[in-house]
Amino acid sequence: MILPILSVSDVDASLAFYKEKLGFEERMSMLGPDGITTFAGIALGKAQIMLSRAETEHKGQGVVFMVYVPEGTSIDTVYQEVKDRGVTIVEGLKTEYWGDRIFTVHDPDGYNITMCEEVEPIDMEHVEKVMSGEVERG
Repeated sequence: MILPILSVSDVDASLAFYKEKLGFEERMSMLGPDGITTFAGIALGKAQIMLSRAETEHKGQGVVFMVYVPEGTSIDTVYQEVKDRGVTIVEGLKTEYWGDRIFTVHDPDGYNITMCEEVEPIDMEHVEKVMSGEVERG
């Protein structure tokens, strides 16, 4: 298991975004000596992410987090709920050539969060052909 810890500017703001906008549940949080939340854990189904207060210039760069919605949850429903909550959609809802239906948002620190649902079993032969340029994506 890999448990990502995201460096964020404001843990409470990030908690609010993930809970209120994307439907995550708060699992734990800890206050720092200054009384401000310094660390927290959130989850959506089996996906878990930790949030840690840190001042760093390069938050959110170079990483995409693919978060699969819980089994029995429709990505189309999640997409509409996220839009209704006012989240800016970076990449709209689409079905990818590898079989996942996805959309992408940015969190408050610029991390790419791609919400996913597997809608077709992965066909590695097809994926390899797409990646090699033998067939077009889609």
